[in-house]
Amino acid sequence: MALHIDNDSLVQVKSLRAQSDGVFINDAILVGTLFDSGGVAVTGAIAISLAYLAGSNGNYEAVIPGTITLVQDASYRFEITSSNYIFQTELWEQAKIRTG
Repeated sequence: MALHIDNDSLVQVKSLRAQSDGVFINDAILVGTLFDSGGVAVTGAIAISLAYLAGSNGNYEAVIPGTITLVQDASYRFEITSSNYIFQTELWEQAKIRTG
């Protein structure tokens, strides 16, 4: 995941599998929220649903909209949870201005 100021940012979970047997999970309900370095949820990036990519093996995607307010070089955490599986992960990034 890369966070670009004033640009949409793609979040991906790839090959989500059950820890017990390694089977791909294709029916998870995943939701993510972007937090700043102080732990405050970023307005406009709260409870973003990650959609399962049909026909994939446990792949999910979501878009963090480019309309949110990010601070150059500030650190952000995108926390993903599931309501129907025991799953939580965090992705850390610094906001950058996209060039080129």
